[in-house]
Amino acid sequence: MLSELPRLRGPDMTDPVAGVARGPWRLAIVLPYDRRHAGGVADTAIAMAARLRARGHTVHLVTGDDGEGSADPMIRPIPSWVVSVPLNGSISRIVVPTGPESDQAIDRLLARERYDALIVHEPVLPLGQALLSRSTSANVGVVHAFSEQGPPPWLDVSARRGHLDLVAMLRRRQVPLWLLRDLLTPGLDRLHALAAVSPAAAEFARSYLELPAEIVPNGVDVDAFSAAREAPLAPDPTVLFLGRPEPRKGLAVLLDAFAHLARLVPRARLEVAGAGDEIAWAPYRAQVERLGLAGRVAFLGPVSEAEKRAALGRAWVLAVPSLGGESQGKVLLEGLSAGVLVVASRIPGYAEVLTDGVNGLLAPPGNAPALAAVMRRVLVDRKLACRLATQGLETVRERYDWRVITPRIEAVVARAIAIRRQEETVTWAAGSVA
Repeated sequence: MLSELPRLRGPDMTDPVAGVARGPWRLAIVLPYDRRHAGGVADTAIAMAARLRARGHTVHLVTGDDGEGSADPMIRPIPSWVVSVPLNGSISRIVVPTGPESDQAIDRLLARERYDALIVHEPVLPLGQALLSRSTSANVGVVHAFSEQGPPPWLDVSARRGHLDLVAMLRRRQVPLWLLRDLLTPGLDRLHALAAVSPAAAEFARSYLELPAEIVPNGVDVDAFSAAREAPLAPDPTVLFLGRPEPRKGLAVLLDAFAHLARLVPRARLEVAGAGDEIAWAPYRAQVERLGLAGRVAFLGPVSEAEKRAALGRAWVLAVPSLGGESQGKVLLEGLSAGVLVVASRIPGYAEVLTDGVNGLLAPPGNAPALAAVMRRVLVDRKLACRLATQGLETVRERYDWRVITPRIEAVVARAIAIRRQEETVTWAAGSVA
């Protein structure tokens, strides 16, 4: 189906296919992760649903059933388990359908709601595959995943599609990528359009899913951070970290960098905010003690949206030191929206948002001395920090605000609906001839 996209698209990729009205549509947004746990994909899916609903569409969030019910009438739960799986340097809580019970629930849901389109986040995951395999609507996938790591040694990405040499496969101990994809993710062939949140995610989709993707970035509500932009800065130079206690988020590197910075900027402070249990935070607390930073580093724990915006409002610098595996970075966009100077790692997902020295600063990932030097530069030179932060705010307004992103999502959905209608026409014509 996706191979038909170039022929059906118009010359302007941001415009829907001619003849397909902008709705209002009946849409299902499929969230394949446990919605009770914070995460960029979940936040994006929920915000996308709200934005599309505000533009007149009927939108349901289809996700796992946590057994507790939901007060939100827009949620459509599917019987499922939640399985914690290590993915891309973090622990993901993936919704896994229960089998026949979930299949029946999906069939009832799709028959009752008669959606114009499904928008399936991370369509390779089990819930998305279950919905896609039973859908008769237009189907749109959204890819967030990205990893700088190459393919695992047991995966043969160069094997020619359809050519299966079992002897060679056993000898080399490699499985062809095309075979694994077709066996485990057959629902991908039912997609009518695929969006990726960044060029890095699009390349990941091309390399590993063998699918073309149109880039539609994650959105952010820039106006929601207006209070943060107007708040007074903390009296002492303050660096803020927002994130989970996971190795790939780079907090250990930031703490080492802050130890360097604390010697250069005597009044500097670091605030660390994010969800996570005490066991996960314990190594970082121990690192702070070992570095002699107990009086300079504050662990804020989980913060509400209001508390997060307050922390952004008083921060002099937002540090985003991830080591890799980031397709774009929700925290990055929120920092720019709050008018904070952002210092981030020079990794593909971040370098696509930030231009070093133009709307933020980039440092080599995993390099604590370099990160310390970059942070010191903007803590000392406040004129530079103000200029970069101002340009960062302009960047996020022009490229990533939901007011810009939502029409682009609608355009992708419109194209998917056009392709689905063409399929129905071809099927009807074939039946008439027969």
